[in-house]
Amino acid sequence: MSSTVQNTTSAAWHTLHQICLQEQDHIMSLWQQHIQKMETLTLREDLQENTHHQHRLSGFLDRIIKQLAHPGDYQHLRLHILSDQHDTFTPDAAGRVMLGLRTILLQHVTQNIPLDQYPNCEHILDEILLRVSEYYHEKRYRELAKREQGHLRKHNTEIAQLLDVEKKRSTHFSTINHVAQIALSSLEPNEIFRRVVHEVQQSFGYQHVSLYVVELDAKHIVMHARAGVFEDNFPEGYRQEIGQGIVGSVVASNTPFLTNDAPNEPRRIIAFPEEKNTQAELCVPICRGDRVLGALDILSQDKSGFDQTDARSLRVLADQLAWVIHNARLYQETRELKEFSEQVLQTIPLPLLLLDSTLNVVFANSEYISYHNLDTNSVIANPLQKSRPDSYLVSKEGREVLTQVFKTGEPQHLTGIKLPTGTYLNRVVEILITRLETANDAPLALVVIEDITESLEKAYESSLLRQISQTMQGILDTHRLLYTILTCVTAGTGLGFNRAILFQVDADTNMLDGKMGVGPANQEEASRIWTELALRNPSVDDILAQYDLQESPELTKLSQAALQIQITLDDPEDILAKAVREQQTFTITEEDALTISPALWAALGSTHFVVTPLVARNQTIGVIVADNLYSGSAITEDSVDLLRAFAGHAALALENAKLYQELQDKIDQLQQTQKELLQSERLAVIGELSAQIAHEIRNPLATIGGFARSLLRTPDPERTKTAAQIIAKEVTRLEVLLTDILHYTRPRPLACKKVSLPQFVEDIQQMIGNGLEERQITSYTQAEENLPETYIDLDQFKQVLINLLKNAYQAMPDGGELTVFIRSKTGSIPTIEIEIRDTGEGMALEVQEKLFTPYFTTKTTGTGLGLAICKQIVERHGGHIFVQSNVGQGTSVFIHIPQVTASEGEST
Repeated sequence: MSSTVQNTTSAAWHTLHQICLQEQDHIMSLWQQHIQKMETLTLREDLQENTHHQHRLSGFLDRIIKQLAHPGDYQHLRLHILSDQHDTFTPDAAGRVMLGLRTILLQHVTQNIPLDQYPNCEHILDEILLRVSEYYHEKRYRELAKREQGHLRKHNTEIAQLLDVEKKRSTHFSTINHVAQIALSSLEPNEIFRRVVHEVQQSFGYQHVSLYVVELDAKHIVMHARAGVFEDNFPEGYRQEIGQGIVGSVVASNTPFLTNDAPNEPRRIIAFPEEKNTQAELCVPICRGDRVLGALDILSQDKSGFDQTDARSLRVLADQLAWVIHNARLYQETRELKEFSEQVLQTIPLPLLLLDSTLNVVFANSEYISYHNLDTNSVIANPLQKSRPDSYLVSKEGREVLTQVFKTGEPQHLTGIKLPTGTYLNRVVEILITRLETANDAPLALVVIEDITESLEKAYESSLLRQISQTMQGILDTHRLLYTILTCVTAGTGLGFNRAILFQVDADTNMLDGKMGVGPANQEEASRIWTELALRNPSVDDILAQYDLQESPELTKLSQAALQIQITLDDPEDILAKAVREQQTFTITEEDALTISPALWAALGSTHFVVTPLVARNQTIGVIVADNLYSGSAITEDSVDLLRAFAGHAALALENAKLYQELQDKIDQLQQTQKELLQSERLAVIGELSAQIAHEIRNPLATIGGFARSLLRTPDPERTKTAAQIIAKEVTRLEVLLTDILHYTRPRPLACKKVSLPQFVEDIQQMIGNGLEERQITSYTQAEENLPETYIDLDQFKQVLINLLKNAYQAMPDGGELTVFIRSKTGSIPTIEIEIRDTGEGMALEVQEKLFTPYFTTKTTGTGLGLAICKQIVERHGGHIFVQSNVGQGTSVFIHIPQVTASEGEST
């Protein structure tokens, strides 16, 4: 060798020596791995047939490393080999040991020595091992030297091939490690897929790499990333049905596929013309457990493009990609869930916050941002105190509540929290705080804020309207009601306008007349009134009570001005007339000055007011005009809405007062007419009664008078006796008549006793038995068993039954049946029913309608008061009497009386 080569060789040996010293343990570890992974079965068997071989090899390597310190002294190396190894290794085994040693050392040399600086390093190593082998075989087995040299060279070729495989495998594993780093470098699955396929394509030197992912419907597999010669040829969103084509079949069977004869593969699908040049294809499923998530497909235009090393490496890579896809899907689902949750939170129409335990804002919806007029960037991921230093949540009380929620998990509902606004009006909110659990065991507080200021105002307005309405409905005096309405419009505890005037429609004149005005006459009076109201804060009732203390509240300056205003409803331009016609509310400004009547302008002195109609039962009965002349406050839409709502109640109150007044007038008229009618009816009744009495008395008196005069003319004893009998009979008749009249006009008080009606009725039937026998009438009594007792006046009720029974048998002059039924009747008031049924002639309907009318009778004799008295007695017992009859079919009279209750108590 030349000196340059010797120097290079010396430097290479020195470097190799240093590496061997540093990597001695690692060399031994790799050697053991090399033995386990060696594909040459016979070599593995030779080296593992005796563990003593391995111990010898370890010592041999130690001596090799030591001798490398003196690379020029090959004799020492040979001596060590010959002295210690000849008893252990056969020639073949020794050769294989040399080959294994060369492989290991060369692998480390290529990884640690820059070969461009030491190009002869590999040659030197081969030279050493070759010379060792030559000497060994020359010394021990000269006859086999040539054969062993050829064998060694053959193995050198195999070793070179194995070295290529190892290099390829090393590259694959390095790429796989890099892919793992890529997978951890991003959370975007498509970005990971893109970088992975490019890394695999470039590092492995493949011509084309595609990554497919199974769709969620599990029917198709879609290309998500590609790299290589066909990168621009595949269409976007390229997919295959699962079970179709090579990729689809691999996914369906969960089995890798390798072919170096792609043109003859029947399952092959050609996506574009250039793909016809593909000669080899390797497709590996990407699985997680038994579930196939996708596939990794490699294409090559070389006929020997792939081998099992590629397949094994891609299987390892596929395992990593399975986790990438799984994690990507989890990430996607988590992100979609997060986006969905945020969308849900964004759609909640209330200000909403998510806070961590340190009061940092994790999330704030748009309602919260706009409600507080904040910038999103200044809120999210910043302490709440930074954006809302005056927030209740950062106060001591608020922090205590939040701490309690985080600690116990119990939601907290805070009410009546005042929210500063920077003005004299605070807003009132309710806050709901709930703890939310998260995956990383760091709970969050969900804070929902509801502004209830408007709700409280609406509730106050509703309560105010209800209170005012109730107050107005109870006022029927027109002037007091007008004052009440206008006071409610102008009071601070009411609607709060400065002044108000009420107009009413006069339908007779078709005019709108001013009726009353309420409000201060000038700024000084307004200030004084507002000061007093602020100090006393009176209620509506307190304000109305002032009406009674005023001598003439309707004669204020504004009222006097209002009384002078009359507006024709036919005026097409006048705004008040328009409000009446269209039943609409108008807010008037200076631009509408031409629509204001001069009289109204003179009374108000303002062109900015609101006019709202008073509508009751769809009829406009007036209008209310209100303004804020002295306070200068704007007439807001809310105040107009409240005035419009109030006007509806006021209109009904005015209409009720009007109807009440009309009703009162009608009542006064009716009372006067009633007095006159009662006087007239009294005279008419007296006249009718007098006529009836006179008629009834005339006949007996005529008879008495005739016989009395006859006795005076011819005093014959026999005739006197007969005349006296007739006179006595007629007098008795007059006594009965007078008795009936007295009973009807002056009924006796009831003296009720408890009695059993069946026995009572049978006793009365026996009393009239003679009359029944004379007319051949059969009498029956049918009573329910266990009938309850009742209270009656025995004498008066006996009169009722005797009268009804006599009427019954008198209606059967030729005989018949008379039956009395006694039954109990249920209902809201339990009663006992007595039915007196005859089989007589019956009566027509018009007779039935007049049957209980005083002085009505169908008999030739009698006063016509008998049934009227019966009806009066029954009703005084708390019962009622009625009749049912058909001509030719008999008559039934029914009496219903209470079962137990006495009308006037039990007499003693």
